This record gives sequence, C-alpha cells and structure tokens, in this order.
Amino acid sequence: MRFSSDAVDRLYRRHNRALQGLARRHVGREDAEDVVQEAYLRLLELENAGRIADARGYLYRIAGNVALDLLRKRKTRSACLVEDVEFEAVSGGETPFATAVEEAILVRSLQASLAQLPPGCCETFLLSRLYGLTFPEIARRLGISLRTVNRHISRTVDHLQAALDGAADAPDGAKTARVASARARPRAELRL
Repeated sequence: MRFSSDAVDRLYRRHNRALQGLARRHVGREDAEDVVQEAYLRLLELENAGRIADARGYLYRIAGNVALDLLRKRKTRSACLVEDVEFEAVSGGETPFATAVEEAILVRSLQASLAQLPPGCCETFLLSRLYGLTFPEIARRLGISLRTVNRHISRTVDHLQAALDGAADAPDGAKTARVASARARPRAELRL
C-alpha cells in the first residue's frame, strides 16, 4: 500500500515550510527545494506505507538522507576539482622540463594543502580561481552568502600561503628551492 496523494498533500501543507528550512540549513538555499521535492517523491513511491507509524518523522528522515547524499556528491565533486588543478596547471603551456617538474611539485603541494581544507572552502576557491566564476556566481551556485564566499576564499588563500611559508622552513633543499621559486612569483600567480 502506498501513501495517497491526499495524505502527502496534507503533509505538504503542514510541514513543507519547516522541511524547507531544514534542507536549507543542510545544503543551502539553492538545493533545498530539490531535496524537499525528492523527499516527497520518495514518500509517494514507497511501497509499504501502511507500516509507517509516523509519516512526518519518516518524511524528515527521507529529507535528511537526500541532503546527506547531496553533501556526499559535493564532497566528491570538490575532490575532483582538486585533481583538475594539477591537469590545468601542468598542461598550461610550453615550458622546459625542469620548470614543468618544479611546477608539478608545487601543484602537488598545493593539492595536499587544499585537501586539508573543508570541502566548502576548497570548492569555493577552485570555482573562483580555476573556473573563473565571480563571487556572486559562486554564492548563487552553492546557495551561500557572499560573505561566506569571501571568508572561504580568504581562509583558503591564507592556508595555502602558510603551507608555502612552512615548506620554505623545511630542511629539504629541493623543497626549499621549490618554495623559494614559488615565492619569487607575484602572489596573484599563487592563487591558481
């Protein structure tokens, strides 16, 4: 037995606003409607609806699971974006072998530093620096405020700069030379 469309309609009228708020807190404004819509669809498609004692609670659980799935996809997408940094930076142009190797090592170092950041910071930074999106475009795309975009970018740039500064202090001569070479470039170039 499935939920009737009338039962789902009653749930919608009573709980949609609160459910939208829950979804917004988890995934942001832009994706909240999709999460809630998917939750209602899954509720409608449920085969054994007669066994559910608390339809409201079940609906909230479905919405929470859909939001979690979306967050996992975002995290995976952020990891893929980090991997794209290497390809974009190293395949950029005609450079002598030694410079290409140096840049590849620098990119690996930056990748490792980016991987230490929360997915939101990393994704925001890469959308800005690698894909050229403006801060308002990033805010709309991720469903976050412009202030949050600024904080993520600032935090990421500070983290990357600290990583470069820390690597320069290491006793490994090659690492020190690589970071010194990177430091000699203008800071804007370090932003990818």
